[in-house]
Amino acid sequence: MNFYRTLEKYAKNTAIITEDSQQLSYRQLLGAADSIGKKVKPRSLVFVLCENCLESVAGYLGLMRAGAVPVLLNRAIDNIFFANLLQAYKPEYIYLPQESSGLEINCKTAYSYGRYALLKTGYNIDYTLHQ
Repeated sequence: MNFYRTLEKYAKNTAIITEDSQQLSYRQLLGAADSIGKKVKPRSLVFVLCENCLESVAGYLGLMRAGAVPVLLNRAIDNIFFANLLQAYKPEYIYLPQESSGLEINCKTAYSYGRYALLKTGYNIDYTLHQ
């Protein structure tokens, strides 16, 4: 079951309470998530550098709803290990905190949400997969 496709029925309910006590409804969360998801093509591989924050949740949810393939990675990932993953998997997008210091990434910003940015890499590989 794709729970992320049926969340509209909870539109008025609280989805997230942030560390600074900000409350977001499912409607607000889905609005942010879908804005992110609209920027990627279905089946695109996306590296997501996660923190425990609203932007990570919205990004993941938006990517799943868009039919992308998110790969969740710890935001504190080792720079060399991250570079090796980029070289090996060649994701079409990277979604990460804008202040990701130390990471050598040469990409164009496709979208920004809060403290996060969706970056378009130079990779454009068609991974033919079963639908």
